[in-house]
Amino acid sequence: MIWPFRKPDVTVLMVCTANVCRSPAAEALLRHHLQQRGMGRSIAVRSAGTDVGAPGRRPDPRVVGVLEEMGVKASGIRARQITEKILAQADQILVMERSHLDAIVERFPDAQERVRLLDAQGADVPDPYFGNKAGVRAAVEHIDRLTREFAQTLSEG
Repeated sequence: MIWPFRKPDVTVLMVCTANVCRSPAAEALLRHHLQQRGMGRSIAVRSAGTDVGAPGRRPDPRVVGVLEEMGVKASGIRARQITEKILAQADQILVMERSHLDAIVERFPDAQERVRLLDAQGADVPDPYFGNKAGVRAAVEHIDRLTREFAQTLSEG
């Protein structure tokens, strides 16, 4: 019998500010895209924030609603502050904006080689937290495109 629980080959960490909008959406969407490609067991996806004000908080309900409309589950995701231990467990760290990259490299210089922007073109993913439902939808759709591209890159790699 093969043991059903195996350590993933790669762990990807998604990072935003409070870990309630962008990085939870990126975690759920990347996990979804990897599962569609049959890579869900070999690549683990997690998320964290650089400045989490409410650890344990569920993702923003507007984000969860958009994800559900897309057929993507965000259950089990809770806000957590980035730590050295969390970073040490990640093979790749994808951030939503340049300020996240700078904060991680400043606080955790050993992570520098593993951290980059989610957008391979180098653009920030705008924070929809203080926006309306349409802004949240636009941000989640943008993250969907970026995570789909990243899943494609992982499957080719």
